[in-house]
Amino acid sequence: MGAGSVRQRLGTIALTAAVAALPAGLLGCGENRGGAVEQRPDVAWIDALASFGALERGPVAFRHDLHVEKLQEQNLDCSACHLRDSRGVLSQKFQRLEESDKQTVMALYHRHCTGCHQTQAARGAVSAPVTCDGCHPRKPAVVSSRSPAGFDLALHDRHIQAEAGRCDTCHHVYDAKKQALVYVKGKESSCRDCHRAQAEGNLDTFRTVSHQACIGCHLEQSPAGQEQTLPVLCRGCHGAELRAAAQQGQPVPRLQVGQPDFVLLRTAVSDLPAGTMNTVPFDHQRHENVTPTCRACHHESLKACTECHLLKGGEQGKGITLERAMHSVNSTHSCVGCHEQQKSRKECAGCHAFMEKGKMSDATCRLCHYGPPPSEARASALPVSRPAQTELSFSAREIPEILHLDLLSGEYEAAFFPHLEIVDRMLTDIRGSSLAVHFHGRADQVCRGCHHNSPAGAMPPRCGSCHGQPFNKLNLFMPGLLGAYHQQCIGCHEQMEIPDSTGCTDCHQKKK
Repeated sequence: MGAGSVRQRLGTIALTAAVAALPAGLLGCGENRGGAVEQRPDVAWIDALASFGALERGPVAFRHDLHVEKLQEQNLDCSACHLRDSRGVLSQKFQRLEESDKQTVMALYHRHCTGCHQTQAARGAVSAPVTCDGCHPRKPAVVSSRSPAGFDLALHDRHIQAEAGRCDTCHHVYDAKKQALVYVKGKESSCRDCHRAQAEGNLDTFRTVSHQACIGCHLEQSPAGQEQTLPVLCRGCHGAELRAAAQQGQPVPRLQVGQPDFVLLRTAVSDLPAGTMNTVPFDHQRHENVTPTCRACHHESLKACTECHLLKGGEQGKGITLERAMHSVNSTHSCVGCHEQQKSRKECAGCHAFMEKGKMSDATCRLCHYGPPPSEARASALPVSRPAQTELSFSAREIPEILHLDLLSGEYEAAFFPHLEIVDRMLTDIRGSSLAVHFHGRADQVCRGCHHNSPAGAMPPRCGSCHGQPFNKLNLFMPGLLGAYHQQCIGCHEQMEIPDSTGCTDCHQKKK
């Protein structure tokens, strides 16, 4: 967002890539007649008539960047397709400022798009469609490869440097008395805090304002006649390869907005008498280093969790209780949900892919809730040290070094299972992750990756002590020993993407 000055400057800026679903027809949309389908980040689906009812023909797959480049070759800009409103800002609608009726909108597209195609064809330019099927094919030859243009901390830092630390360039709030947009230091929040997916009152959608402000500013920084160094085309922000290249560079300095280095997570002050769980010592600074944006936890408003989520829920938190906000397995904003996502990494998935999601014990709760009770937690409290890590509860010499699995001895040689080597590899992977070190708690917790029903700290029994029968009528979900080995071993190899490890002879040599 920009402050008042930004809104004014947008009135004179051509919005090159603002249209994510509107055409500037110069080249054909094409039909796939059995060949390879092209993937492009600038594909926008023209389906404006859907707002008037069911479409009579399929939407048009429109290559936005391609049309912009062809316009530039003819010294034309966005105004060839987009009208300006009363403020001088280019509309993101094609050849109109507001919707009227179906026939009028359809006539605009047909007259301008088809008419431009016919003009280009008369000039001997590349053939462009002028028939219904040419623009509305049954099987488009192009699909969208657009990736979200997330404004992460790395990109945010680059803009801070470009604007010399001026937050008012983008952040603003509406002052009802002044009836104007103003900047209030310390009240910065995400653009999505006001601008949502759907327009509300005088607030445009996030999609509209982000294209107006971002692309408009980029164009202003590279005036006509100078080399365009900042992205203004779709692929500049929505192309995965270009975005990945743009994010590479120096470590991102910490964004200083008055946030704490460390905090004891607890219930809201009004809920303190009802709080029963101990507080959670939370290293805020460390979590900042592993999250792409503050919105990963704080949603759009960037408020503290307890400002919205109460023990019994509430309207401000959309009825979501604090417990659910912190523990929902399916939410990427919750602590448990974020940690569950980390378990899908191949280093972790070998074990965790076969475990029940979100299953917790009292011991699991204490891994986080080891701080003082809520009523004793003070804002000035020093970080609480977690109890010391426990090493193996049994001697490493008791761990079998090699196992020979000969269940298929009739057809195959015994499988060679490097038991101790696998244990060492798993412990090494755990030590390389602070998250894994924290939640595994003790070294022998790793045994539960395979010996899933054995309590940590006890020497696990052999697999056959539970999976001794090919079929257990008392537990239909417990496979026999042969099935348990193949499910656990092959499943782990697949999740960890270990090559040449899922075929029969990858583990068992064929008997001669």
